[in-house]
Amino acid sequence: MTRDDLFNINAGIVATLCEAIAATCPDAWVCIISNPVNSTVPIAAEVFKRAGSYNPARLFGVTTLDVVRAEAFIAELLNVDPKDVSVPVVGGHAGATILPLLSQVRPPLQLEPAKAQALMARIQDAGTEVVNAKAGAGSATLSMAWAAARFTEACLRAMTGEGGIVECSYVASSLTSLPFFARYVNEAATASCSALHRDALGCLLAAADAQTFPLSLLKMSWSTAVISTWLLGLVI
Repeated sequence: MTRDDLFNINAGIVATLCEAIAATCPDAWVCIISNPVNSTVPIAAEVFKRAGSYNPARLFGVTTLDVVRAEAFIAELLNVDPKDVSVPVVGGHAGATILPLLSQVRPPLQLEPAKAQALMARIQDAGTEVVNAKAGAGSATLSMAWAAARFTEACLRAMTGEGGIVECSYVASSLTSLPFFARYVNEAATASCSALHRDALGCLLAAADAQTFPLSLLKMSWSTAVISTWLLGLVI
């Protein structure tokens, strides 16, 4: 199934679910994992805008699958546990829009340009790798579920006021000319962050963004968060 096929199926489903969320729990944190995320998140935003309940700080495209794949592949190269690897994956959630910042990997990763290119391509095409491994019988399931669980847990922990919760997510952003961009989202009370990142392929990105969201300052009930998150997560 292509992303065009996914769009034709999921766009209407996401729009319908978001209409229900706007009507019944307009303050919910909505975490969308339904592909193509690059398209379904903007659709959700427009539905909420039409309903008068749009809050960009409560709408998240779940790109954690790209992060956990990058962590796993890099852990193999470093011979360490994936949980000990940190790598920001920015941009979007499809093919060439997936941009792992290899120079920002922790612990540090040193690769020759050709090997860095190969690693970048593998991270970007990991979904296709899974489909091919299953001989067309399906796509990522367990890893998708793990990514959804990780991001959901991060949101719930942030709601309790826990600090230091940082995950990448496809969110409204003024970082580029694009209205949405996958980047680090954290719970910091201040929106003043400034850093420059240059990945191993020479792509320069500014991490300063006035819309860094203070997750722990946004309060709502756990039940609403769980319902909204997993309801949208059912559509893969």
